[in-house]
Amino acid sequence: MKPQEVFILAGEASGDVKGGGLVEAVRSINPQVHFWGVGGNRMREAGAEIFIDSRELSVNGLMEVVVHLRRIWYIYRRLCDALRARRPDLVVLIDFPDFNLFFARQVNRLAIPLLWYVSPQVWAWRRYRLAKIARRISRMMVVFPFELPLYRDRGVPVDFVGHPLVDLARPRLSRADTLRKLGLDPGRPMIALLPGSRRSELARIYPTLLRAAEIMARQRPDLQFATPVAPTLDRFAVAAQTARAGVEVVPADNLTYEVMAAADAAVVAAGTATIECALVGTPMVMVYRLSTFTYLWRPLIGLEHYCMVNLIAGAGVVPELVQADCSPERVANAALDLLGAAGVVQRQALAEVRARLGPEGANLRAARVLLDMLGSVPHAEGAA
Repeated sequence: MKPQEVFILAGEASGDVKGGGLVEAVRSINPQVHFWGVGGNRMREAGAEIFIDSRELSVNGLMEVVVHLRRIWYIYRRLCDALRARRPDLVVLIDFPDFNLFFARQVNRLAIPLLWYVSPQVWAWRRYRLAKIARRISRMMVVFPFELPLYRDRGVPVDFVGHPLVDLARPRLSRADTLRKLGLDPGRPMIALLPGSRRSELARIYPTLLRAAEIMARQRPDLQFATPVAPTLDRFAVAAQTARAGVEVVPADNLTYEVMAAADAAVVAAGTATIECALVGTPMVMVYRLSTFTYLWRPLIGLEHYCMVNLIAGAGVVPELVQADCSPERVANAALDLLGAAGVVQRQALAEVRARLGPEGANLRAARVLLDMLGSVPHAEGAA
């Protein structure tokens, strides 16, 4: 009997992590399901066939998409051709909404069931996308409980599975062991610098973080700095930028959660990494820079917060420094504040955010929804 095939598309590093957890959980229940598609190292390690590496698609912002449009279109055509040729039993799209919503049209034309994992942030901005999503997907898996009524009210089958990072964001080493592994002193405070997982973010954000580290080091000579290197980035490009800084910053491969948890404070680019920091309980300041064109284009009217943690908390728990506010001086001052009373207060607030992200076991609940669509197992108890 031919194994069931699932095409899975994770267009960036955070999606690759979630996709890897999902593939692993499905194969722990039914090892015969074959996954193939777009992903990275985490999905590859879980047993998925990587047809196109997610690094080829990882761009951010309208201007960045325009610059790389020819490459993105070429990848889109390859994926469409492969989908027609292989006709998988199910398509799973993970977040990455602009590309995935466009790609979903091709899935619809082929009448392949489509499961979407991790809703676009329609509750925060561009709410009009809900109607398009509802037309193009067969089922939605959401990671925040407040997203359920958005889809139920439009007649879309929807399941709240909880946030997969609750299971994944767990350091494997103690603080002391992590710092020793990096050649740092466990007896001194450490600040983590997380510039993001995209090449455009490395170019636009990391220089500011390095200059902020120089300012912090002058004010607090006892500080140490480390930066986890996302698998989507070229570690040599990261090392080259780091080497030019006027302060020692230690790059860390495959130690993201360990560095986050070991840090006394973190400077984090907007996105999934803010959720990860919240889960390990590390106080943070969120930073972000887009091209001026993209920033002016983004319809963010009515969105009170940029940081996902603040959106979940419904309050300004995490300081946000965006565009002109994201200067080395302001980043340094905000991070240094977190080494005192402000950090204690934020840790308490982050514990409440952690509680809102749902119980453990999200990957297994998501796997059962997927297998339900394949007809492999009964519907998961408690699914919405």
